[in-house]
Amino acid sequence: MVDEASMASRQARLQRLKTKMNESIRANRQDIVEEQTAQRERSQKRSVGQARKLAKAERLLDERDLREAGKDVERHRAMNYTIEENEAWEAKLEDKEVSRDKGAIDFQDLAERSYRRQVAQLKPDHAAYVKQTEEEKEYESGASQQPASTNQGGEMALIPASQASLPKAVAEYGAHRPDERAVDRLVSHLNHEQDQIRRRSRRRDDAPDAEITYINEKNKHFNKKIKRYYDEHTKEIRENLERGTAL
Repeated sequence: MVDEASMASRQARLQRLKTKMNESIRANRQDIVEEQTAQRERSQKRSVGQARKLAKAERLLDERDLREAGKDVERHRAMNYTIEENEAWEAKLEDKEVSRDKGAIDFQDLAERSYRRQVAQLKPDHAAYVKQTEEEKEYESGASQQPASTNQGGEMALIPASQASLPKAVAEYGAHRPDERAVDRLVSHLNHEQDQIRRRSRRRDDAPDAEITYINEKNKHFNKKIKRYYDEHTKEIRENLERGTAL
């Protein structure tokens, strides 16, 4: 009986060890995939950066040749622009000056700048807006021409809410469904914002002499969160444990 209980406990322990091993294998595989993806993105960025550097070098060589020939570089560059391109460039410079960082700002200014940037990127459907406005005007004009309901004494009578003349926006409240293009536009905008946040979040490398207290990236992130919230409260206890003077 004792042998059977011991064997069952050993099998349960073996099963737990197998489960932990499988979880570790999956975590390591996930880390490898993420690292390969990051390396691929870095290589793509390097290729784009090299192309940009090559174009800049060619432009500098052309400017050098123009200076050696005694020609005005700015004049030669402006000759290749049309009036529309020049006006667009000047408008871009004005917008850049307006949105330029002019010193310390607070969260309200940041929110306002973000709102202005998103509004500038907004591309409304003017045709659909005009059509919807005309439909609402026709609906309201038809509702206003309906005769008022009166009783036998000539007084105004109460009518059911379903028969009342209401504005179209009120009558169709809760039943409006946006079209597929509007939904796709919203999803693309949210994905763009998330992509911008991900691109601006700089990956911080660990110090080479730092103590390793994690087994994978998920555990590393969790340890950082714990340290951020509880490190100041447990500092004395940890120091006592390290010195061996803890009670």
